Amino acid sequence: MTLPKALCDVWRLIEGSKLTFELKGAQAVMQPVTKRVDDLYGVLHQPEQKIVTQAKMDKAVRIRVGS
Repeated sequence: MTLPKALCDVWRLIEGSKLTFELKGAQAVMQPVTKRVDDLYGVLHQPEQKIVTQAKMDKAVRIRVGS
């Protein structure tokens, strides 16, 4: 499928990008499926949450699963 360059630029689409289509009445709504890692940067950031080291995370998992 060939899309206008302006749309590809806005959605940051590259060759092989995946799209979804949803029918809404007589219209088809198209949206990109894939995201780049850069697009996800900061999604999980919670300013009030303290930084935890890998060792502390590993210990918490061991305690939680009982190993």
